[in-house]
Amino acid sequence: MKLQSAGRWFGAAILLGYVLDIASNFWLQPGIRSGDGAMGIFLGAGKRPDLVGMIVLLSMISGIVSLMAAALLCKVSVGRSIFWLSLGYLGLKAGQFGLGGVEMATLQLYRSLGSTMIAESGGELVKLAEPIRHVIAGLRDGLHLPTMLTGGISVLLLYYMLQKSALIPRWLGGIGMLAALSQMTGVSTGLFGSEVNFAFLAPLALVHLTLALWLLVRGFGEPANI
Repeated sequence: MKLQSAGRWFGAAILLGYVLDIASNFWLQPGIRSGDGAMGIFLGAGKRPDLVGMIVLLSMISGIVSLMAAALLCKVSVGRSIFWLSLGYLGLKAGQFGLGGVEMATLQLYRSLGSTMIAESGGELVKLAEPIRHVIAGLRDGLHLPTMLTGGISVLLLYYMLQKSALIPRWLGGIGMLAALSQMTGVSTGLFGSEVNFAFLAPLALVHLTLALWLLVRGFGEPANI
């Protein structure tokens, strides 16, 4: 595969990941809540197992696409000094995929418990809905934040590799690394007990979208063998 074509495929993978994540986070996931309070999420997930399954499926597809893109970058990097870094990037994406898969299992837990609560509306499980919700939410946050932080580290490494080898312009690589550091800072606030500062996450979303569009149009540039 030509270098320019590989870059375009890589950009398409980033863009596809955006579409899948937006569809899941802003369209599908809000649909599994049915009412307020602890029972809202349990009833919604219990009544819509199809929706829960679709969210999990989209997450899996997004993760597989990311892994394939990382493998493509490894292939492009063979024989160059960034090859070992590209293997590290592939490892980080694999770790992120694994963490994300366990996080998605919490949605299946909502669905399973919700189905039981619907079937036994007056049972003891319904009375424990609030503490159970807090336990699952804590578990999900405990998985979600490390997943996001791993993603930030992988993106920081990605921009470093791409600008180091001149596969993308240095200005884009520099901005990307700064945006990745910003994302990691925002996620770290949540990891250490404070609220996640979403303002720190926004720059990376914009820069990564810019990278995807750049690669779709231009592909990878001629790399420097350094």
